[in-house]
Amino acid sequence: MRAPSESDVIDPPMRTLPLHHPERRAVERALGLGRFRRVAWRAEGPVGACRATVARRIGQSGGEGVGGWLIHHWPGLFVEAPFHCFWRSPEGDVFDLTEKYPGDPARQTTAVLSDIPGFSVGPPSRHHPLCAAPEVRVLLALSRAQAEHRLALEGRVFARRGLRWPDGPLLGFATGEERAELNHHETLVGRAMAGCFSVGLGLKVGQKRPR
Repeated sequence: MRAPSESDVIDPPMRTLPLHHPERRAVERALGLGRFRRVAWRAEGPVGACRATVARRIGQSGGEGVGGWLIHHWPGLFVEAPFHCFWRSPEGDVFDLTEKYPGDPARQTTAVLSDIPGFSVGPPSRHHPLCAAPEVRVLLALSRAQAEHRLALEGRVFARRGLRWPDGPLLGFATGEERAELNHHETLVGRAMAGCFSVGLGLKVGQKRPR
């Protein structure tokens, strides 16, 4: 298998972190978000549009948005916890309605629920390394910078829209200049991912998206 180059478009092989993962307790302590739990999952909308997906479900069935963090990992490399909007049904059951990354076989979601409203902008993603490879340190540093930039940009777009959530990804309403900023961060992170693949990290579970 050829390692992806910097010019390839790469999907990170992110997987739902199982509750039986041997590093679970250490990761819970390191992230400081609370105890991980299982949340029921059914895919109703794409990655990156959790709020719009939950809003549609609320419009159809009632209930409310619940804030929290998804817990997934690039096996052997790191754990990522992005802020996420979940749906709480009128009966009180909580669901993750967002599609999973390609290749993720999980049929439930590992999450931490929060008192932060689900329709909030942010907070930024958190990360925890699972190995000491320098390539992973570089990737996580760039991923944090990307997350902070996306959070600030979401805030600007949200304010421009009069504090109204769109029916789709918020950053789909970014200007051309803002999209260029997003692309710059995506390019840097993509190069760092390619660096992880190039030294053999994650090759067994790597995914290369067709251009």
